Amino acid sequence: YQTSATRDHHQHLEYLHSIGESLEVDEHRPAAIDNESDNFASAKVISDLIDQARLGDSDWEAPVHAKDIPGYERITKVRKRVRYVESPALTDSFAGLESDEEASKNILAYCKTHQEILSAFSKTSRRPLSNMEHDYEKGFAMLNPEIKVFQDISRLLFLRGTAYQITGDHVSAAEDVLTLIRLQSHLRQEPSLINQLLSTA
Repeated sequence: YQTSATRDHHQHLEYLHSIGESLEVDEHRPAAIDNESDNFASAKVISDLIDQARLGDSDWEAPVHAKDIPGYERITKVRKRVRYVESPALTDSFAGLESDEEASKNILAYCKTHQEILSAFSKTSRRPLSNMEHDYEKGFAMLNPEIKVFQDISRLLFLRGTAYQITGDHVSAAEDVLTLIRLQSHLRQEPSLINQLLSTA
């Protein structure tokens, strides 16, 4: 396997060189952003949460706790099987809840307690650029604190968007989907492999 992987790796490098693609990380870093109002990462709600996460996992307290919602663990397992494409029902995913509507109301009521953060993310996600100003000189020791923040917010936006869809509020559901897509694009502006993989996830 290692021999095959190494061969494929070198073949891909040769291909990138042949089309003039640079492999220098400095040439793939986000460009400096002159107007800070265009920079997603500089928005106060974003920078504050990233600064909290930068302290490390031991000191990190997620701004939202989606796992507190009844049935959260089951709904995330269902999501991995793309159940919502095949059958949008949520009843089986929430222990102790009698209907899809009750489950959805439970989620929406929970999300209201984090409305300020979610609204701020939705608004600032419309900014066209993002530069997290990572220290790429540290190599593998470089931290990506924004990833934990994005994961927490994206998880809650997914749950809320699903609840909106079930309750018939398709406009709000679509807005949460668009916010998730915008967050993905901001993650992808960083040239690190982990950012590219998680933006796809």
